[in-house]
Amino acid sequence: QGATVLGVRGGRRRILATLKREIAAGTPVEFGIAHANAPEDAEWFRRRIGESFALARETFVVEATTVLANHIGEGAVGVAWLAAGS
Repeated sequence: QGATVLGVRGGRRRILATLKREIAAGTPVEFGIAHANAPEDAEWFRRRIGESFALARETFVVEATTVLANHIGEGAVGVAWLAAGS
């Protein structure tokens, strides 16, 4: 699904809105966050995810490998999720 947003804040809000739309309320979910030298943005997601979803376990945050960071660019953040029991 394509979308145009302006700025980091708009992008973060759009990603969070997509998560809320795709994940049924109350579903136990596991999340992982990877970032390329963007710990503040990763922490923003971790906090919002904890406030918004039924977590099956604590959300983990990792720094992307150098190879991945070179391809996606510094400052990128990725959020992955899996419904518990899937």
